[in-house]
Amino acid sequence: PLAARLQDPASDRNLEALVARVEARLREHPEEGEGWEVIAPVYMGWRRYGDAAQAYAQAIRLLGPSAKRLSGQGQALVLANNGVVTEDARSALERALDLDPTLIEPRILLAIAKEQDGHFQAAIEDWRALFSKADANAPWRELVEKRIAAAEAHLAGKPMNEAQTPAPQA
Repeated sequence: PLAARLQDPASDRNLEALVARVEARLREHPEEGEGWEVIAPVYMGWRRYGDAAQAYAQAIRLLGPSAKRLSGQGQALVLANNGVVTEDARSALERALDLDPTLIEPRILLAIAKEQDGHFQAAIEDWRALFSKADANAPWRELVEKRIAAAEAHLAGKPMNEAQTPAPQA
């Protein structure tokens, strides 16, 4: 039954209606942290990154920081800023790693932040450390390989082009 509902085009409308109800509830009861926590990943999935970042911030304020909430907030902030790792995003991502050093997404985004700051050697070191722990089937291995190659090319004085530096995919 679940598979049939997920394939039903009406389920999109049902999800929209459900989100609208959660949003209405949060307008009436903005101190319900669980609502913010539930709606934040939905906003991410809908590419409403600014809304997701705000929802994660509210969940953190009301429920306290957790690795998952901080990582989500950091990712949403990066995506809302067109791939730029802002100081707010960096802070959230670093705090997420403090709580759970095994997280992958914050490590990827923090290495990208080092590239954006012009610290290519430090980024390469982070990429290699991440790569060394990667499962052979990790979906982000190709991204890491390309980032290492692009950063090495930059350090060798070769221009980096769009093909060498894929946009972050959180």
